[in-house]
Amino acid sequence: MTAKKGRRFVLLMIQIGILLISASVIDFFYSKNIAPDKEAAERYKRTECLIINKKLSEKGHVIRRYRSDFLISYSINGVQYNRWVSGNGLDLSYSQNQRSQVVLLGQFVVGKQYPCWYDPESPQMAVLMLRHNWQSTFPLIIPAIVVVLTIYYFLKNLLSLTGIARQKSRKKKK
Repeated sequence: MTAKKGRRFVLLMIQIGILLISASVIDFFYSKNIAPDKEAAERYKRTECLIINKKLSEKGHVIRRYRSDFLISYSINGVQYNRWVSGNGLDLSYSQNQRSQVVLLGQFVVGKQYPCWYDPESPQMAVLMLRHNWQSTFPLIIPAIVVVLTIYYFLKNLLSLTGIARQKSRKKKK
């Protein structure tokens, strides 16, 4: 194996590693952020919920983050459920944008009923609204770009390696 071919082979292995890491990151973000909301949109059933209370939850000391939370009450098959839910579907993360969370709190009035969705297999799981903020998908952009670029260079490197192999076999035949 020539030095050039050896370097290309090592580069090929590194590219495979980068592809595997990027695919793992994409799978992690998808299964943690996108798949649960997609499942909720497809499987959860609609019912009516009473807003009992609402609050702006805060987290952090130096960098403050905020989340709109609602205490809802709903009845499924004669069983009454009371639980706190996030204003962003199943996403329990906090936002640095306090204003957007205050605006979201203002959209719901304590004592009024609103549609909400619950898991028919586990009725204690409910959401006041399906996710309206898809910022959690933004972390997928960088790994997706890395995958596309790595596939391009992987194929380019692979073709170069096979081209080198073809050239050597032609030289041996002559």
